[in-house]
Amino acid sequence: METFKRELKNFSLGKCLDIGTRNGEFLLKLKESAIDYEELLGIDNDEAVILKNKDNGDDIKFIHMDGEGLEFQDNSFDTVCLSNTLHHLKDSSALMAEMKRVLKKDGHIIINEMYSNNQNLQQLTHLELHHMSAEIDQILGKEHYHTYKESEIIEMVKESGFMVFNHFSYMESDEFNKKLIKKIDKIDKTVEKIAGHEDYSKYVKKADEIKTMYSENGILPCTQLIVIGKK
Repeated sequence: METFKRELKNFSLGKCLDIGTRNGEFLLKLKESAIDYEELLGIDNDEAVILKNKDNGDDIKFIHMDGEGLEFQDNSFDTVCLSNTLHHLKDSSALMAEMKRVLKKDGHIIINEMYSNNQNLQQLTHLELHHMSAEIDQILGKEHYHTYKESEIIEMVKESGFMVFNHFSYMESDEFNKKLIKKIDKIDKTVEKIAGHEDYSKYVKKADEIKTMYSENGILPCTQLIVIGKK
């Protein structure tokens, strides 16, 4: 997190939109690290999440909205963000086009995404846990996929028409690691969601392998990548 704060300490967010905001965690990171901001808006297509967080008093305005059909005029925002959402999209092109549309001329896009390459043994436990969870979600009909390599994320931003002028990696906080340990503790319940499916036994075995990885190596969050581009 120190790298995150150092790289963004002189960054002005202006009017900032975070797509797929969930509980606004990424906006709070930006708020704590950036030099200033004018307005913080977080949208999510999960209405229950928005209702839960809209009155949390963190200076974030929460709005129920689909990122692929943004209800904002062209050139509305100084900064548009997307955090750990790319691997939930079958095709990112429509969303990235909307991000570009609502961004002002010379505005900034910030992509935050965990990546799959160059992770140590402890982080590989997280990676395998995440990939297994993604595969189970797919069986349950949810859009959730394996994470990308660092170079693939940067290329996706470039292919969407943004000029990438900065990118850096950082580690998540210790608090996030506590959440991962809880997920390990609940891994059998995660697999039980697909009890009766033809691949159920495969994932029981996979869960046991991940528990062994955790026992032998521990767990740490996968490294996160920040890509900052300009319209």
